[in-house]
Amino acid sequence: MAVVNTKSTLVSNYDAQPRVLSSGYLAGANDTVQVATAAAGATDSIGSTYRFGFVGSGRRIEDIQMMNDATTAGVWQLGVYCNTQQSLNTGLFLNVWNATTAYVPGNVVQYGGVVYYCTTGNTNSAPPSGNWTTGNAIVAAAGAIPVPNANLILGSGISTATANSNWKSVYSPSIGAVGFSASNVNLRLWELLGFATDPEYLFHIVMTATTAPTAAGNISLQSTWVA
Repeated sequence: MAVVNTKSTLVSNYDAQPRVLSSGYLAGANDTVQVATAAAGATDSIGSTYRFGFVGSGRRIEDIQMMNDATTAGVWQLGVYCNTQQSLNTGLFLNVWNATTAYVPGNVVQYGGVVYYCTTGNTNSAPPSGNWTTGNAIVAAAGAIPVPNANLILGSGISTATANSNWKSVYSPSIGAVGFSASNVNLRLWELLGFATDPEYLFHIVMTATTAPTAAGNISLQSTWVA
């Protein structure tokens, strides 16, 4: 046990001599708000997708909130897909696998023209092996999932079975399939996707059904981000 005096990055930057300027997406930026509604049908199947709007890869999402009608059943993942107009050459922005890196779960790499994500921490284990899960080809088609688990990096297990008549936060950022960490709120979208650099791409914000709704109802999302 010890008494500590811990500083965040923002405070450490301010206290530094010479002072370090923190990035605008962490402090000082203005909010952008987007709201949209999609209709879920009583006969929609598992795997159905609902596209709510756009978010740039360089944005840090502050929150995503939901209001919805009761759909009796219905559980959803929340993430991003490529927009329906442009493909994305992810190979330009992913780390190429190398034998000297100690990869941890959630890392995304390209190897032999294929995208993989790390499911078990490893060193020197080349894809494909038990430590990697095969993802998509290097060129993600328009409308496709850009990298493995991009469809759930913003939230999962979101239920619309009962009505939400007030805005309810559903944003829970994760890197790949690893799950939520409080520090993920500092990351921009391209960092949540596991990219090495920003592709400067406009993604769709998408909900994907993991349990199908059994009654028709509207789902509304309000998204807020900073650049």
